[in-house]
Amino acid sequence: FSDTLTMAHRGSSYEAPENTMLAFENAVKATADYIELDVHETKDGEIVVIHDDNLKRTTGVNKKVYNMTYDEIKDLDAGSYFGDEEEFKKCRIPTLEEVMSYTKGKIKLNIEIKLSAYEPDLVEGVAALIEKYDYKDECYVTSMNYKALTEIKKINEEIKTGYILYSAYGNYYNIDNVDAFSINFSYINKNVVDAIHYRGKQLFVWTINDRKTAEKMVAMGVDAVITDNPVMGKEATYARYSYSLIENVLSYVFED
Repeated sequence: FSDTLTMAHRGSSYEAPENTMLAFENAVKATADYIELDVHETKDGEIVVIHDDNLKRTTGVNKKVYNMTYDEIKDLDAGSYFGDEEEFKKCRIPTLEEVMSYTKGKIKLNIEIKLSAYEPDLVEGVAALIEKYDYKDECYVTSMNYKALTEIKKINEEIKTGYILYSAYGNYYNIDNVDAFSINFSYINKNVVDAIHYRGKQLFVWTINDRKTAEKMVAMGVDAVITDNPVMGKEATYARYSYSLIENVLSYVFED
């Protein structure tokens, strides 16, 4: 049967490598196929894993990542924002290299690049780490910025790319340098799924946190469901498997 992957939507903060990488551990335990994360470049060229380009929401420090060195960032409390539990207080902002070192062999990655003029080496840095950790067959690099995807392909055409779209209008199916499309689930119907697959590309849908919608997307044949609840995502996928299996078995048993 055609498999729908589950991508755990994470990106705001992770526990420091000297402690436990809480969000990553939870995604692995939930048997997610991928972790979706976001990266930014520090002032001194380090690639760090954090959703926002401003540190205020998660650390309380109202500064841009690209205006600070990694030494200035690495000890900031990036977990108390999420709760008062002791484990959150230990959360720090890791580098992409630390994350790859931890996740290699455990789970694949969906690395989103939010490209800006203030992060000149971000694309090259991500590509270099993918090559260093031999991750090209175990990750997608995604972005809303098409330039970032073309730059990735220029560096290494074997790295898979995904174009993030808020909507699914227009003739975007045949865009070069794109292996997948990541689209808001509210714009997805069977025609969209079929058109993308006809071009030999993959379709990821985001962000789905209820089982009914997840099952609907799986039934349409999307290739990955991005969710904050990977257990639910897996259950939705397995529900489709079970139904297909029963249907095929009954068809075989009662075949004329």
